[in-house]
Amino acid sequence: MSKLRWLLLALLLLGCSGGGKTAVFSPPLIVPTPTPWATPLVIIATIPTSRTPGPTPTETPVLPSKTPTVRPTFTPTPDTAADLRLAILDDDPACQWLTEAVTSILAQETGLRLSSRGFASADALFADLAAATPGSSDVTLCFQDPTHRSFLQTYLGFIDFVGSGYWTNGEERRLVVAKTAVLHPLQTNHPCAYNLLQALDLGTAPLTPQNPTLWRSQNQDRLQSWLNCEGD
Repeated sequence: MSKLRWLLLALLLLGCSGGGKTAVFSPPLIVPTPTPWATPLVIIATIPTSRTPGPTPTETPVLPSKTPTVRPTFTPTPDTAADLRLAILDDDPACQWLTEAVTSILAQETGLRLSSRGFASADALFADLAAATPGSSDVTLCFQDPTHRSFLQTYLGFIDFVGSGYWTNGEERRLVVAKTAVLHPLQTNHPCAYNLLQALDLGTAPLTPQNPTLWRSQNQDRLQSWLNCEGD
């Protein structure tokens, strides 16, 4: 019998002599050491409590606009001492040259003191024409029908037509309109001026601005028939 078998037999006998309890060999509990994990990288972002001031915004530069084409315009000269004041629309070149021509004709043919004044809008013009204020407008050649027709209703009884119109183009007409209060005195005291305003007739030709002096020289016969200044 080998030494190994004697050793096993001896261990068995020792177990029997220990109170009948069989010795159980329990190997020691080995707790495995956990494999260390890599510590995760934590990035903490710092949130600023206030914004870092940036550059101060500058005012947006205004780009230069294109220079509009400047056309020559008639510049009226107001005269509160005038016998007859004519009202003109600033944006109506056809009315401007015609008013200048009529003013020049009446001043030379009748001796009336005349003046003209410009208005930026039709509302302002007809309000002044209807006003009873001393020095307000008396006559305008800038009435356009049907564009300005509503002003007849607005100022009913304060403004009225002189004649039946001096220019037509289809449904569009141009007329002389005057302050009602001046119509009778004008007809009675200055019939030459009243006749011209009433008989003025440019027909249906294109109403384009012309040189007032040249237009007058080319229409002498017609002007004399319109004026009819006998006895004025």
